[in-house]
Amino acid sequence: MTTSIQEALLCPFTFQNSLHVAVILRRGRECVLYTVLKDLQAGISTSFDGLQTFREVLNLPCRVLDGQEGALLARKTILSEHQGRPSYRL
Repeated sequence: MTTSIQEALLCPFTFQNSLHVAVILRRGRECVLYTVLKDLQAGISTSFDGLQTFREVLNLPCRVLDGQEGALLARKTILSEHQGRPSYRL
């Protein structure tokens, strides 16, 4: 049984003194890294207008998952992709 993508999570984090935002697609308990934005693009993506743009382009509900929770999810999802796993399971 395949579950469709339920939402997009924008997870801001800092890396090497730079702002980044991991865009993660959530499907049930599976999280798939869509892209990582950096610097200005990252800053704009978490604004109200940036979030609206993501909603329109992806045609999905979107929310910002900030703080330690978002940074941890971004890290785990990026590491999963780097290790060759297609997704991170919550």
